Amino acid sequence: MNLHVKVDFEKAAASDSIRDAVDYRALTRRLTAAGESSRFQLIETLAAHLVRVILDDFPSVQEVRVEAEKPGALGTACSVRAVAAAQPRLTRQSRSVSVSMFTVSGWPAERGRQGRRCESAATPSL
Repeated sequence: MNLHVKVDFEKAAASDSIRDAVDYRALTRRLTAAGESSRFQLIETLAAHLVRVILDDFPSVQEVRVEAEKPGALGTACSVRAVAAAQPRLTRQSRSVSVSMFTVSGWPAERGRQGRRCESAATPSL
C-alpha cells in the first residue's frame, strides 16, 4: 500500500505544532484499521474506500491517492496494483473517487521462478 496525501502545511511549519498539521500517525492507524476491517473482493474497491475514509476523517487533506497492491493476484505476474485518487470539491458530499489505473508488475512471472525475486512495482505516474 502506498499513500500520497496533499496538505497545506504552511501553518504547521510556522507554529511547529502537531495541532496545526495532519497527524500522520493517526491517519495511518485509521487507514490500517479501515483496511483490516474491510471485506472487499477487489483492490479497486479497497483503494476507493480508503480514499473516502481519509477525506471523511481528515478535513485538512486537500488531495489523496491510494495505491493498493495485491501480490500473487495473477499466476503470470508478481502483483497487481490499483490506484484511486480524489480531492474534496466544494463540499465533501460532492467529491468523487476515481480508480484511475491499475498496473501489473513482474510479468511474465516465469522470470521470477528462474531466480529473479518478485519485487513491488514501481510507483506509476499519473
